[in-house]
Amino acid sequence: MKHSKAVTLISRIYQNQHPLFDSEETAKAAIDDIDIFQVAPQVYYLLKSSGLLEAVPSEHRSRLKSGVDAVLFQNMLIRSEMYKLLDAFERSGIQVIVLKGIRLSERFFGHFSGRGTSDIDLLVRPEDLDKAVALLERHEFIRYIEDDADHFHTLLNKFYANEDFPLLGVELHWNILREHVSDTDMSSFWMDAEPISPYQLVKELSAKDTFYYLCLHGYNHNMLSLKYVIDILHVLRCCSAEIDYGQLFAQAKSDGNYAKVLIALTIVYDLFPELHETKPLNVRRRWPLWNIELMRNAQFGIRNWRFYGFHLFSAFVAYDSVKQQWAHLRYLLLPPRDYALDLLKYANRSDVPDSNAPMSKIYAKIYKRRLQFWIRTIRAKQKKN
Repeated sequence: MKHSKAVTLISRIYQNQHPLFDSEETAKAAIDDIDIFQVAPQVYYLLKSSGLLEAVPSEHRSRLKSGVDAVLFQNMLIRSEMYKLLDAFERSGIQVIVLKGIRLSERFFGHFSGRGTSDIDLLVRPEDLDKAVALLERHEFIRYIEDDADHFHTLLNKFYANEDFPLLGVELHWNILREHVSDTDMSSFWMDAEPISPYQLVKELSAKDTFYYLCLHGYNHNMLSLKYVIDILHVLRCCSAEIDYGQLFAQAKSDGNYAKVLIALTIVYDLFPELHETKPLNVRRRWPLWNIELMRNAQFGIRNWRFYGFHLFSAFVAYDSVKQQWAHLRYLLLPPRDYALDLLKYANRSDVPDSNAPMSKIYAKIYKRRLQFWIRTIRAKQKKN
Protein backbone atom coordinates (compact mmCIF):
# COMPACT_ATOMS: atom_id res chain seq x y z
CA MET A 1 0.00 0.00 0.00
CA LYS A 2 1.51 3.30 -1.09
CA HIS A 3 1.53 5.89 1.64
CA SER A 4 0.72 9.55 1.55
CA LYS A 5 2.79 12.25 3.21
CA ALA A 6 -0.49 13.55 4.62
CA VAL A 7 -0.93 10.22 6.44
CA THR A 8 2.60 10.51 7.81
CA LEU A 9 1.85 14.02 9.05
CA ILE A 10 -1.38 12.95 10.77
CA SER A 11 0.42 10.03 12.41
CA ARG A 12 3.12 12.34 13.74
CA ILE A 13 0.51 14.78 15.08
CA TYR A 14 -1.19 12.05 17.11
CA GLN A 15 2.16 10.75 18.37
CA ASN A 16 3.45 14.27 19.06
CA GLN A 17 6.56 13.55 17.01
CA HIS A 18 9.10 16.17 15.99
CA PRO A 19 9.84 17.25 13.38
CA LEU A 20 6.49 17.02 11.64
CA PHE A 21 8.18 17.05 8.23
CA ASP A 22 11.46 15.54 7.04
CA SER A 23 11.99 18.23 4.40
CA GLU A 24 10.36 21.09 2.54
CA GLU A 25 9.44 18.64 -0.22
CA THR A 26 7.60 16.30 2.15
CA ALA A 27 5.82 19.29 3.73
CA LYS A 28 4.58 20.44 0.34
CA ALA A 29 3.55 16.89 -0.63
CA ALA A 30 1.59 16.52 2.61
CA ILE A 31 -0.29 19.80 2.18
CA ASP A 32 -0.95 19.00 -1.48
CA ASP A 33 -2.62 15.73 -0.48
CA ILE A 34 -4.55 17.47 2.30
CA ASP A 35 -5.90 19.86 -0.33
CA ILE A 36 -6.77 17.01 -2.69
CA PHE A 37 -8.67 15.14 0.02
CA GLN A 38 -10.20 18.37 1.38
CA VAL A 39 -9.29 17.55 4.98
CA ALA A 40 -7.57 20.84 5.87
CA PRO A 41 -10.10 21.63 8.67
CA GLN A 42 -9.56 18.26 10.36
CA VAL A 43 -5.76 18.49 10.14
CA TYR A 44 -5.74 22.15 11.21
CA TYR A 45 -7.75 21.49 14.37
CA LEU A 46 -5.69 18.39 15.17
CA LEU A 47 -2.56 20.54 14.99
CA LYS A 48 -4.17 23.30 17.03
CA SER A 49 -5.48 21.02 19.78
CA SER A 50 -2.08 19.29 19.99
CA GLY A 51 -0.19 22.60 20.26
CA LEU A 52 1.70 21.82 17.06
CA LEU A 53 0.35 24.50 14.75
CA GLU A 54 3.49 26.62 15.04
CA ALA A 55 5.58 23.59 14.04
CA VAL A 56 4.15 23.91 10.52
CA PRO A 57 6.11 26.31 8.26
CA SER A 58 4.19 29.58 7.84
CA GLU A 59 3.57 29.09 4.11
CA HIS A 60 1.94 25.71 4.65
CA ARG A 61 0.12 26.89 7.77
CA SER A 62 -1.47 29.60 5.64
CA ARG A 63 -2.60 26.99 3.12
CA LEU A 64 -4.21 24.96 5.89
CA LYS A 65 -5.90 28.06 7.29
CA SER A 66 -7.24 28.85 3.82
CA GLY A 67 -8.80 25.40 3.75
CA VAL A 68 -10.48 26.11 7.10
CA ASP A 69 -11.72 29.50 5.93
CA ALA A 70 -13.18 27.89 2.80
CA VAL A 71 -15.55 25.75 4.88
CA LEU A 72 -16.12 28.21 7.73
CA PHE A 73 -18.85 30.25 6.03
CA GLN A 74 -20.57 27.18 4.58
CA ASN A 75 -20.49 25.30 7.89
CA MET A 76 -21.82 28.37 9.68
CA LEU A 77 -24.85 28.52 7.37
CA ILE A 78 -25.41 24.77 7.62
CA ARG A 79 -25.16 24.92 11.41
CA SER A 80 -27.70 27.75 11.58
CA GLU A 81 -30.14 25.89 9.33
CA MET A 82 -29.58 22.61 11.19
CA TYR A 83 -30.46 24.03 14.61
CA LYS A 84 -33.57 25.70 13.18
CA LEU A 85 -34.69 22.30 11.93
CA LEU A 86 -33.81 20.58 15.21
CA ASP A 87 -35.93 23.16 17.06
CA ALA A 88 -38.78 22.35 14.68
CA PHE A 89 -38.42 18.59 15.20
CA GLU A 90 -38.50 19.10 18.98
CA ARG A 91 -41.61 21.30 18.79
CA SER A 92 -43.34 18.83 16.48
CA GLY A 93 -42.70 15.89 18.78
CA ILE A 94 -40.69 13.94 16.18
CA GLN A 95 -37.71 11.98 17.47
CA VAL A 96 -34.59 12.47 15.38
CA ILE A 97 -30.91 11.51 15.59
CA VAL A 98 -28.25 13.79 14.11
CA LEU A 99 -25.67 11.85 12.09
CA LYS A 100 -22.09 13.07 11.47
CA GLY A 101 -21.75 16.52 9.81
CA ILE A 102 -21.72 19.65 11.96
CA ARG A 103 -22.54 17.81 15.16
CA LEU A 104 -19.63 15.39 14.65
CA SER A 105 -17.33 18.41 14.21
CA GLU A 106 -18.56 20.09 17.38
CA ARG A 107 -18.49 16.95 19.46
CA PHE A 108 -15.16 15.42 18.46
CA PHE A 109 -13.12 18.10 16.68
CA GLY A 110 -14.00 20.93 19.07
CA HIS A 111 -15.44 23.40 16.54
CA PHE A 112 -18.26 23.45 14.00
CA SER A 113 -15.72 24.13 11.23
CA GLY A 114 -13.40 21.32 12.37
CA ARG A 115 -14.60 19.07 9.57
CA GLY A 116 -15.89 19.97 6.13
CA THR A 117 -19.48 19.03 5.36
CA SER A 118 -21.99 19.86 2.66
CA ASP A 119 -25.34 18.61 3.97
CA ILE A 120 -27.35 17.55 7.00
CA ASP A 121 -27.96 13.88 7.79
CA LEU A 122 -30.85 13.01 10.08
CA LEU A 123 -32.11 9.62 11.20
CA VAL A 124 -35.84 9.21 11.81
CA ARG A 125 -38.00 6.20 12.58
CA PRO A 126 -39.67 4.74 9.45
CA GLU A 127 -43.12 5.51 10.82
CA ASP A 128 -42.12 9.19 11.23
CA LEU A 129 -40.69 9.61 7.73
CA ASP A 130 -43.75 11.22 6.15
CA LYS A 131 -44.10 13.65 9.06
CA ALA A 132 -40.39 14.52 8.83
CA VAL A 133 -40.66 15.14 5.07
CA ALA A 134 -43.68 17.39 5.64
CA LEU A 135 -41.78 19.33 8.32
CA LEU A 136 -38.88 19.95 5.94
CA GLU A 137 -41.21 20.98 3.16
CA ARG A 138 -42.73 23.58 5.49
CA HIS A 139 -39.18 24.95 5.82
CA GLU A 140 -38.86 25.35 2.02
CA PHE A 141 -37.04 22.08 1.33
CA ILE A 142 -38.03 20.33 -1.88
CA ARG A 143 -38.00 16.55 -2.11
CA TYR A 144 -35.62 15.12 -4.71
CA ILE A 145 -36.57 12.37 -7.17
CA GLU A 146 -37.97 9.21 -5.62
CA ASP A 147 -35.21 6.87 -4.54
CA ASP A 148 -35.23 3.21 -5.55
CA ALA A 149 -37.09 0.90 -3.17
CA ASP A 150 -33.87 -0.51 -1.74
CA HIS A 151 -32.44 2.86 -0.72
CA PHE A 152 -32.10 3.93 2.93
CA HIS A 153 -32.61 7.68 2.79
CA THR A 154 -34.45 10.35 0.87
CA LEU A 155 -33.04 13.73 -0.14
CA LEU A 156 -34.60 17.18 0.15
CA ASN A 157 -32.95 20.39 -1.08
CA LYS A 158 -33.37 24.03 -0.17
CA PHE A 159 -32.18 26.62 -2.68
CA TYR A 160 -30.60 30.00 -1.93
CA ALA A 161 -29.93 33.10 -4.02
CA ASN A 162 -26.22 32.81 -3.22
CA GLU A 163 -23.59 31.79 -5.77
CA ASP A 164 -21.25 30.56 -3.04
CA PHE A 165 -23.97 28.51 -1.34
CA PRO A 166 -26.67 27.70 -3.90
CA LEU A 167 -28.37 24.85 -2.07
CA LEU A 168 -28.46 22.77 1.09
CA GLY A 169 -29.40 19.12 1.13
CA VAL A 170 -30.98 17.20 4.00
CA GLU A 171 -30.82 13.42 3.88
CA LEU A 172 -33.57 11.79 5.93
CA HIS A 173 -32.37 8.31 6.87
CA TRP A 174 -34.42 5.43 8.22
CA ASN A 175 -31.49 3.01 7.94
CA ILE A 176 -27.73 3.33 7.49
CA LEU A 177 -27.10 0.82 4.67
CA ARG A 178 -29.03 -0.68 1.80
CA GLU A 179 -31.09 -3.54 3.15
CA HIS A 180 -30.03 -6.04 0.48
CA VAL A 181 -26.50 -6.08 1.95
CA SER A 182 -27.29 -5.47 5.63
CA ASP A 183 -29.75 -6.47 8.36
CA THR A 184 -28.82 -3.66 10.73
CA ASP A 185 -30.91 -3.58 13.89
CA MET A 186 -31.75 0.11 14.09
CA SER A 187 -33.54 -0.29 17.43
CA SER A 188 -30.20 -0.56 19.25
CA PHE A 189 -29.15 2.83 17.87
CA TRP A 190 -32.36 4.41 19.13
CA MET A 191 -32.11 2.68 22.50
CA ASP A 192 -28.62 4.02 23.26
CA ALA A 193 -28.94 7.45 21.62
CA GLU A 194 -28.29 10.41 23.91
CA PRO A 195 -30.26 13.71 23.92
CA ILE A 196 -28.41 16.80 22.73
CA SER A 197 -28.84 19.54 25.33
CA PRO A 198 -31.25 21.32 25.65
CA TYR A 199 -33.43 18.93 23.61
CA GLN A 200 -35.30 15.83 24.69
CA LEU A 201 -36.34 14.37 21.34
CA VAL A 202 -33.28 15.46 19.34
CA LYS A 203 -30.47 12.99 19.95
CA GLU A 204 -27.05 11.81 18.82
CA LEU A 205 -25.53 8.34 18.71
CA SER A 206 -23.56 7.07 21.68
CA ALA A 207 -19.77 7.07 21.26
CA LYS A 208 -19.67 3.34 20.50
CA ASP A 209 -22.51 3.60 17.99
CA THR A 210 -20.92 6.67 16.41
CA PHE A 211 -17.78 4.60 15.85
CA TYR A 212 -19.79 1.70 14.42
CA TYR A 213 -21.71 4.08 12.16
CA LEU A 214 -18.53 5.80 10.91
CA CYS A 215 -17.00 2.44 9.99
CA LEU A 216 -20.12 1.56 7.98
CA HIS A 217 -20.35 5.05 6.47
CA GLY A 218 -16.71 4.88 5.38
CA TYR A 219 -17.25 1.41 3.92
CA ASN A 220 -20.37 2.62 2.10
CA HIS A 221 -18.19 5.24 0.39
CA ASN A 222 -15.50 2.62 -0.31
CA MET A 223 -13.10 4.39 2.09
CA LEU A 224 -12.15 6.53 -0.90
CA SER A 225 -11.47 9.72 1.02
CA LEU A 226 -9.01 10.48 3.77
CA LYS A 227 -11.91 12.19 5.57
CA TYR A 228 -13.52 8.84 6.37
CA VAL A 229 -10.19 7.47 7.62
CA ILE A 230 -9.64 10.45 9.92
CA ASP A 231 -13.21 10.24 11.25
CA ILE A 232 -12.71 6.62 12.35
CA LEU A 233 -9.19 7.25 13.61
CA HIS A 234 -10.12 10.32 15.63
CA VAL A 235 -13.20 8.88 17.33
CA LEU A 236 -11.23 5.73 18.15
CA ARG A 237 -8.48 7.78 19.78
CA CYS A 238 -10.96 10.02 21.61
CA CYS A 239 -13.22 7.22 22.87
CA SER A 240 -10.98 4.16 23.01
CA ALA A 241 -12.19 3.18 26.49
CA GLU A 242 -15.84 3.21 25.34
CA ILE A 243 -15.21 1.01 22.31
CA ASP A 244 -15.07 -2.74 22.93
CA TYR A 245 -14.10 -4.69 19.82
CA GLY A 246 -15.67 -7.86 21.16
CA GLN A 247 -19.05 -6.15 21.54
CA LEU A 248 -18.63 -4.24 18.26
CA PHE A 249 -17.89 -7.39 16.25
CA ALA A 250 -20.74 -9.30 17.91
CA GLN A 251 -23.16 -6.51 16.96
CA ALA A 252 -21.72 -6.30 13.44
CA LYS A 253 -22.07 -10.06 12.92
CA SER A 254 -25.68 -9.95 14.14
CA ASP A 255 -26.36 -7.11 11.67
CA GLY A 256 -24.60 -8.79 8.74
CA ASN A 257 -21.97 -6.01 8.80
CA TYR A 258 -18.91 -7.79 10.21
CA ALA A 259 -16.87 -7.88 6.99
CA LYS A 260 -17.69 -4.24 6.26
CA VAL A 261 -16.56 -3.03 9.69
CA LEU A 262 -13.44 -5.19 9.61
CA ILE A 263 -12.45 -3.93 6.16
CA ALA A 264 -12.77 -0.29 7.25
CA LEU A 265 -10.76 -0.92 10.42
CA THR A 266 -8.07 -2.86 8.54
CA ILE A 267 -7.53 0.09 6.21
CA VAL A 268 -7.24 2.51 9.14
CA TYR A 269 -4.82 0.23 11.01
CA ASP A 270 -2.73 -0.36 7.88
CA LEU A 271 -2.36 3.40 7.47
CA PHE A 272 -1.79 4.01 11.20
CA PRO A 273 -0.15 0.83 12.60
CA GLU A 274 0.68 2.60 15.88
CA LEU A 275 -2.97 2.06 16.85
CA HIS A 276 -2.05 -1.51 17.79
CA GLU A 277 -0.13 -0.15 20.77
CA THR A 278 -3.26 1.32 22.36
CA LYS A 279 -6.02 -0.88 20.93
CA PRO A 280 -4.84 -4.04 19.16
CA LEU A 281 -6.81 -5.34 16.19
CA ASN A 282 -6.22 -9.09 16.07
CA VAL A 283 -8.28 -9.88 12.96
CA ARG A 284 -7.90 -8.39 9.51
CA ARG A 285 -9.68 -8.31 6.18
CA ARG A 286 -8.11 -6.44 3.29
CA TRP A 287 -9.92 -4.91 0.35
CA PRO A 288 -8.24 -6.12 -2.89
CA LEU A 289 -6.88 -3.30 -5.07
CA TRP A 290 -7.61 -0.59 -2.47
CA ASN A 291 -4.68 1.78 -2.01
CA ILE A 292 -3.87 5.45 -1.53
CA GLU A 293 -3.61 6.02 -5.28
CA LEU A 294 -7.12 4.65 -5.81
CA MET A 295 -8.34 6.99 -3.08
CA ARG A 296 -6.51 9.91 -4.64
CA ASN A 297 -7.84 9.15 -8.13
CA ALA A 298 -11.37 9.09 -6.75
CA GLN A 299 -11.05 12.76 -5.84
CA PHE A 300 -10.52 13.56 -9.54
CA GLY A 301 -13.25 11.22 -10.80
CA ILE A 302 -10.66 8.94 -12.43
CA ARG A 303 -12.19 5.52 -13.10
CA ASN A 304 -9.53 3.14 -14.40
CA TRP A 305 -9.16 -0.66 -14.45
CA ARG A 306 -8.25 -0.68 -10.73
CA PHE A 307 -11.46 1.18 -9.84
CA TYR A 308 -13.70 -1.32 -11.65
CA GLY A 309 -11.70 -4.32 -10.47
CA PHE A 310 -11.92 -3.02 -6.91
CA HIS A 311 -15.72 -2.84 -7.10
CA LEU A 312 -15.96 -6.32 -8.60
CA PHE A 313 -13.73 -7.91 -5.94
CA SER A 314 -15.81 -6.24 -3.23
CA ALA A 315 -18.48 -8.90 -3.72
CA PHE A 316 -16.09 -11.58 -2.51
CA VAL A 317 -14.64 -9.91 0.58
CA ALA A 318 -17.04 -7.24 1.88
CA TYR A 319 -20.05 -9.38 2.74
CA ASP A 320 -20.98 -11.86 5.43
CA SER A 321 -23.04 -14.28 3.34
CA VAL A 322 -23.47 -15.68 -0.16
CA LYS A 323 -26.88 -13.99 -0.25
CA GLN A 324 -25.23 -10.59 0.27
CA GLN A 325 -22.58 -11.38 -2.36
CA TRP A 326 -25.19 -12.19 -5.02
CA ALA A 327 -27.22 -9.12 -4.08
CA HIS A 328 -24.11 -6.96 -4.52
CA LEU A 329 -23.25 -8.52 -7.90
CA ARG A 330 -26.80 -7.92 -9.09
CA TYR A 331 -26.47 -4.32 -7.91
CA LEU A 332 -23.30 -3.92 -10.00
CA LEU A 333 -24.60 -5.71 -13.10
CA LEU A 334 -28.20 -4.40 -13.04
CA PRO A 335 -28.08 -1.33 -10.81
CA PRO A 336 -31.22 0.51 -9.67
CA ARG A 337 -32.14 3.70 -11.51
CA ASP A 338 -30.52 6.28 -9.21
CA TYR A 339 -27.21 4.45 -9.04
CA ALA A 340 -27.24 3.71 -12.76
CA LEU A 341 -27.70 7.40 -13.56
CA ASP A 342 -24.92 8.24 -11.11
CA LEU A 343 -22.58 5.92 -13.03
CA LEU A 344 -23.35 7.86 -16.21
CA LYS A 345 -22.92 11.35 -14.84
CA TYR A 346 -19.27 11.43 -15.95
CA ALA A 347 -20.26 10.77 -19.56
CA ASN A 348 -20.59 13.42 -22.27
CA ARG A 349 -23.82 15.37 -21.88
CA SER A 350 -25.19 13.94 -25.14
CA ASP A 351 -24.55 10.42 -23.89
CA VAL A 352 -26.54 10.75 -20.65
CA PRO A 353 -30.11 9.43 -20.98
CA ASP A 354 -33.10 11.21 -19.51
CA SER A 355 -33.72 10.28 -15.87
CA ASN A 356 -37.12 8.87 -16.88
CA ALA A 357 -35.75 6.78 -19.74
CA PRO A 358 -36.48 3.02 -19.79
CA MET A 359 -33.99 0.98 -17.76
CA SER A 360 -33.08 -0.99 -20.88
CA LYS A 361 -31.78 2.22 -22.49
CA ILE A 362 -29.85 3.20 -19.33
CA TYR A 363 -28.26 -0.27 -19.08
CA ALA A 364 -27.31 -0.13 -22.75
CA LYS A 365 -25.47 3.14 -22.13
CA ILE A 366 -23.68 1.70 -19.09
CA TYR A 367 -22.48 -1.41 -20.91
CA LYS A 368 -21.48 0.59 -23.96
CA ARG A 369 -19.25 2.73 -21.73
CA ARG A 370 -17.83 -0.33 -19.97
CA LEU A 371 -17.01 -2.01 -23.30
CA GLN A 372 -15.39 1.19 -24.63
CA PHE A 373 -13.32 1.45 -21.46
CA TRP A 374 -11.93 -2.08 -21.73
CA ILE A 375 -11.18 -1.66 -25.44
CA ARG A 376 -9.19 1.51 -24.65
CA THR A 377 -7.39 -0.24 -21.79
CA ILE A 378 -6.39 -3.24 -23.95
CA ARG A 379 -5.21 -1.00 -26.79
CA ALA A 380 -3.16 1.14 -24.39
CA LYS A 381 -1.43 -1.96 -23.01
CA GLN A 382 -0.75 -3.26 -26.53
CA LYS A 383 0.90 0.05 -27.46
CA LYS A 384 3.14 -0.13 -24.37
CA ASN A 385 4.22 -3.63 -25.30
